[in-house]
Amino acid sequence: ALSASQVGALSATNFSALADTQVAALSNTQVQALTSAGIAALNTADVAALTTTQIVALTSTQTPAITTAGVAALSTAQVVVLETRDLATMTTGQIAALNTADTVALTTAQILGMTSSQIQALNTANVGALTTAQIVVLDALLKLRQVCCDPRLLKLRAASTEDDEAVPVAEGDGSGV
Repeated sequence: ALSASQVGALSATNFSALADTQVAALSNTQVQALTSAGIAALNTADVAALTTTQIVALTSTQTPAITTAGVAALSTAQVVVLETRDLATMTTGQIAALNTADTVALTTAQILGMTSSQIQALNTANVGALTTAQIVVLDALLKLRQVCCDPRLLKLRAASTEDDEAVPVAEGDGSGV
């Protein structure tokens, strides 16, 4: 078996020559040793052959190196185990490549970790398939981002109540002024 350093030293050409079964047999340490070029050299069958344990072992620098076609080849079980930090590093093209079942299976934490661009990259079918809980999370995230961009959107009830009490309103005091 190759050591982690030997796996890391493989060129993209050498790595793309590995059989799916060889890729699936890599240890977590060997997977973590893969360069971005090695990850990018994985064909769709290689990506599909990765175990969920290997997917979890991917680093946040490796995940963005998976090709869009590779992301499309991920099973729902593989997508669900992606770390939130890894999902957040994916390109909008990779997010757009997720199928409807993958999108529905995303956890609340994964959705919260997505950027605005990533959320916008979801296609119409994926958005239409989101669960009520996922929509609630997206709605809350949208409102939070809006408030962060413009704090005036906050309704400060306590402040407005104090202001109302501090400034008396003179209605019909008979002075005619």
